Amino acid sequence: MKSKRLNSGIAFLSTLFFSLAAYAHDGDHSGGGGSGSVAAGLDEFPNLHPLVVHFAIVLILVGAVLQLANVYFMKREVSWIAFVTTAVGFVAAYLAAGPYHPHAHELSEHAKQVLDQHDQWADWTLWLGGVGAALQGLNLFFLTDKRWALGLVAAVLLGAGYAVSQAGHFGSQLVYIEGVGPQGQYLEPEGDGHNH
Repeated sequence: MKSKRLNSGIAFLSTLFFSLAAYAHDGDHSGGGGSGSVAAGLDEFPNLHPLVVHFAIVLILVGAVLQLANVYFMKREVSWIAFVTTAVGFVAAYLAAGPYHPHAHELSEHAKQVLDQHDQWADWTLWLGGVGAALQGLNLFFLTDKRWALGLVAAVLLGAGYAVSQAGHFGSQLVYIEGVGPQGQYLEPEGDGHNH
């Protein structure tokens, strides 16, 4: 049983690692600007927030669904996968909300209100995702095989899933309706002391 769990964990982490490595590898595709290449290099993006935040969205939602399903199935392996998925999703959410959060300027009043809503829901995502990951860790080590504990974690992670969906809604509104972000519009330049 332990070797099966170990193999599943190694397979998951290997897939995640190689997916990230393949995505980040530029190879001969140094950019879409004038090199004739289709793939743009990471340095050509005005901000890396959209690239990082999508990992958080997917991983938090998948972690929530896995945990909810595990309230019924009560499988320790699923608990571990939900924990790792949620923990990595929390790290991605932290990176998206912190080091890779874009700094906007010269926004209209309406766009500022939308940005405030986006940031508020992103904060809720970060807090609920972190609490959910911590509770799941406690559940794995101290409250094993307690359906009520699995249900509590599932409820918190479903809250994080709802929060990330709301943050995504307001984020897409910023981009597609308010015009914040495409080609760096309304974003502070990278060289002013802020990260991407």
